[in-house]
Amino acid sequence: MKRIILSAAVILIFQIAYSQDNTAVYLMKNNPENLAFNPANPIVKRNYINIPVLGNLSVTGSIPFSYNRLFRENDDNTLTVTPRNMYNSLKENSIVSASVNDKILGFGFNVKKTFLDVSLGFKTDFNMLIPKELIGLVVNGNAYYADKNETLDFGNMYVNLNSYAELGVGIQQTFGEKLRVGLRPKFLLGLANIETERMNATFYTSPEYDSILVSEDILLKSSCLYDYVNNTGIGKFYGNSGFAFDLGITYQINNQFSIGASVIDLGLIKWNSNNYEYRTDGEVTFKGIELDLLQQELNLQGELDSLVNNFNGSSEEISGYTTHTNTKVLIQGNYDINNIHRISASARLDFIESKKYPYYSVAYVCNPARWFEFVANAYYYREMFNLGTALGFSIGPFYLNMSVATLLNVNQLKDVKAFSAGIGMSFIW
Repeated sequence: MKRIILSAAVILIFQIAYSQDNTAVYLMKNNPENLAFNPANPIVKRNYINIPVLGNLSVTGSIPFSYNRLFRENDDNTLTVTPRNMYNSLKENSIVSASVNDKILGFGFNVKKTFLDVSLGFKTDFNMLIPKELIGLVVNGNAYYADKNETLDFGNMYVNLNSYAELGVGIQQTFGEKLRVGLRPKFLLGLANIETERMNATFYTSPEYDSILVSEDILLKSSCLYDYVNNTGIGKFYGNSGFAFDLGITYQINNQFSIGASVIDLGLIKWNSNNYEYRTDGEVTFKGIELDLLQQELNLQGELDSLVNNFNGSSEEISGYTTHTNTKVLIQGNYDINNIHRISASARLDFIESKKYPYYSVAYVCNPARWFEFVANAYYYREMFNLGTALGFSIGPFYLNMSVATLLNVNQLKDVKAFSAGIGMSFIW
């Protein structure tokens, strides 16, 4: 468990908080990074080279409550913690997530009707689902549920962490004047993983307040290049290998309408470096600890150890296991009002663990000049509605794009629960 906590902490340092996934940056016509949205998207320029590390860097994050839900500012400029207010604002299942995407190196070039590109990047996705009543147990206390004679069931929790480097080689082929097909096979090198096999627990307080019944059935697997358990350093560097691919298609119906569809990050990773399994199962009834307040020494360690042992907790090194990457399936439609203005709509389905999360977006794309482009979009994802924007600037062959989301709350930052920002630099010609 120590290694899981440390692995997640290291990743979260880089993340800020979670993935509201602003896709506005991928809708700009001049941006070669729109290939990450669909490997068959049209490429305006024939060639591009990314600025190392800053080719396409994005950080996104979210938590299920805002600052204003947890804290209240008083007239004397002091703060009051309001956990009950925070708890009441939560959905039935709360998601805490984080993601980072960094294109370290990349270049592409056109040969007649074929476009080729090569990219080396880093991806990290962290997702954790927490039932509302697990937080409620902390906020309300167990007496609240004893009065209701209610058993709390935390049976739908999960933790998912996937961090890996990827080397991709993309090919896009144009057929006639209307049809484009793109394929990008990718070799994956796993850096860290946490996979939930099962994560079930129940909690019951008797109405007489004389006992607490807790049961757990938890099984987690983890893998990491660095062995946090034995502190033996880097494990098998190429042990965590995998394969994935992106597949896309676009079709120009007429001068104004175009459609596209893609499957992104469909693949798997075989984890063979510093693999551990963490298991806890069992049931325990806790009736309190008798204490003699006149004793000079109170030995609680034995009582606590006895409780923990009833859960049959274990940690052991295991053989290799396989996980799937977080796949996305996308459909998109574009309507070009003229050469300057475009309306775009897209729908996406994200597959994380055994869950499916839909994403919907409507965007306005504007190209008023060769050197400037602008995108504004409204999107709905994971029960949150946000606005986002992206800007692109061309100075000779140098191209710069920037994006930010959560503009819906730009004047009320203390109400923000999600954030997304990105930057990309490249030479295009």
